[in-house]
Amino acid sequence: MLGYIIFRLLGCNTLHWQCLDKPFQSHWDDITQLAAIGGVVFASGPTIITGIIVPSLLSFIGAMFTFGALGESPFLLVSLNSAATWQPPALYVYIVAILLVILMISYSLWASTSRYDTAVTVCIMTGMIVLYSSAAGVAYAAGLTNVSFHPHHFMIAWHLSLLFRNRSDAPSILIRWILLGVCVQGIAAYSPASILSDGQSCTN
Repeated sequence: MLGYIIFRLLGCNTLHWQCLDKPFQSHWDDITQLAAIGGVVFASGPTIITGIIVPSLLSFIGAMFTFGALGESPFLLVSLNSAATWQPPALYVYIVAILLVILMISYSLWASTSRYDTAVTVCIMTGMIVLYSSAAGVAYAAGLTNVSFHPHHFMIAWHLSLLFRNRSDAPSILIRWILLGVCVQGIAAYSPASILSDGQSCTN
């Protein structure tokens, strides 16, 4: 919640980065959403480890403002809702992001401490695939042709953070904090939104 306030004050109000103009009720709703997300993340494993508290907080703040600054790049001001519209240099950014996700998944599997832990990781990844694909599938089955599929970065970051549950090693802890920073930035700037839209361009 403190990260939400910091980003709204500095990123939105001081630096004037792209942010939705929210009424008080939306701020309250967003903060309660973050409380629920944070509860799940903190309950799923150690997040604050003695000895790396400062690096953890710096990773969180750095990720939050780095992602916000990246969104100010001229070629990233508007989200790209389909692979057909991806053009350089934005294409390169998305390729790097995909590679980072693959590396995180690979590290999560490599650092698994048991077969059960590996199975849970596979279940989480399967659940993410089902979650994202089912929305588009339902729209297609309903005959909606002008629907754009748009998974938001706050959602992806939150789900990826669950891959590093029950881990006390420094890399896993720092990755969790980085992903939390990306998640908080997305909610602070834009609020949670549906992964389906009517086909119009939307800011992320």
